[in-house]
Amino acid sequence: MTKKLAIRIVGYGAIGAFLYVAIALSVFLFSMVVLKQGVVFSNKLMNSYQRVIYFNGGRKLWQNEPECVIFDQDLLYKPKIGECKFENVEFKTTLNFDERGRISKNKTDRPGIAVVGDSFAMGWGVNDNETYASVLEEMTGRPVYNLGVSSYGTYRELLRLEKSGLIDKIDTIILQYCDNDLFENKDKTSANPTLTVTLEKFNSMFGSAPPAPYASLKLWLSEALSIPKREIKTALRPSRRNLLDFSSHYDGINAVLAKFPWVTGKKVIIFYVNADGKKFDNFNEVIQRPRNNAAMYVDLAPAPGTDFYYVLDDHLTKTGHKRIAEKLMHLVSPSADSGSTMQN
Repeated sequence: MTKKLAIRIVGYGAIGAFLYVAIALSVFLFSMVVLKQGVVFSNKLMNSYQRVIYFNGGRKLWQNEPECVIFDQDLLYKPKIGECKFENVEFKTTLNFDERGRISKNKTDRPGIAVVGDSFAMGWGVNDNETYASVLEEMTGRPVYNLGVSSYGTYRELLRLEKSGLIDKIDTIILQYCDNDLFENKDKTSANPTLTVTLEKFNSMFGSAPPAPYASLKLWLSEALSIPKREIKTALRPSRRNLLDFSSHYDGINAVLAKFPWVTGKKVIIFYVNADGKKFDNFNEVIQRPRNNAAMYVDLAPAPGTDFYYVLDDHLTKTGHKRIAEKLMHLVSPSADSGSTMQN
């Protein structure tokens, strides 16, 4: 190779690198500017840019809003009675809570249904009458108590129900599971639990300093340059997707259920909704394994990439909640087969 050719190659490489950096940073900056204006892109590349910004400093967490939660000596925090406002770029909502959970009608004397779960059950991103608990109440004519609380694992979800005074008023428990519940469930059923509840820990939820601007900027710039390379690599050589194994989650749920023997007198329906619609690949196989309870495990999670989920946020839209309520309707009716499973 001649010296002149080598210089050309280096020169072309430098120009290519400069153009790559310039274009990547320009697109990232554009994505940031329009996101600040409330514009969210469904395009995969643009969405990837906006997710970096949103999930690294641009997203509010319901449980970190002081006007929405109060300290609880067993649960760490629980919803504050009354109204609280909660919004992010894709939604602006008002949530109302009373001693029976998120407010709904609950007017009849018929046996009730308790809905427990995390932010998906609580209704992150939707108003009171748009949660699947509220929709299900309208469809069945039965009182449905929505005790879902953002970021709870299965253990705290059932403990909240136990403390609610509603156990004698219900005959059915609908338990929504999420893959991020695993850590809490394993800890609370271990020989030496490490998760503690203190007022100091509760107060720290609101007093933590925001990340230093330069730290966020460094992360954003790093991702801005990495995202196009990842997308190109995926397009040219699609890699095998990571499998989401339900085995350890199944064991964790059943270990938690064993901690609350009173659930054996109730009809228990367990389904999952994971962030952004991620599916457990072996769910239907795993739920056939032996367990010491009669819970009904069902796959109700709406498919990802649909209008059932927000484009940017990883939670259900009101359409997604309605979809789940329609599926649950068939399971809480007297004719539901306790041994059946459902899929999309």
